[in-house]
Amino acid sequence: TDTENPQTCGDASGMNCKISGTIPGLCPDGWHLPNEMEWDTLFTTVGGYEMADHYKMADKILKSQRGWDGNHNGTDDFGFSALPAGRYDFNEKSYHWDGSYAEFWSSTQSDAGAYSIYLERRDNVLVEYNDFDGFGHSVRCLKD
Repeated sequence: TDTENPQTCGDASGMNCKISGTIPGLCPDGWHLPNEMEWDTLFTTVGGYEMADHYKMADKILKSQRGWDGNHNGTDDFGFSALPAGRYDFNEKSYHWDGSYAEFWSSTQSDAGAYSIYLERRDNVLVEYNDFDGFGHSVRCLKD
């Protein structure tokens, strides 16, 4: 272990980490992890996600143009280029669903976990409000 930088949570410690609004070192200076409202703003801007057809629209235009299983690539109309990195399961110590899902953390936290957002292979956007924080998801930093 690194005695000058002890781990109080995460895979090395065996304890789950809680995400807070500002996490030093997660994003470069002048950038931050978006909160739930900022993710909602993104989806509203690109066409919304409250109706079934908009799920498909928002998903398709935010996904990268390559890398998605089953030819479910996106159009990447806004340059978001969501890559299907899948997620890491800290309990199983393994990755799952690479090629099928892009999943991003937000800084919005609750007792049950944290708000995360999925883009999936089947052309749907799924917003999940309290994902278990024992998973490793991608992060997207937003300029302050």
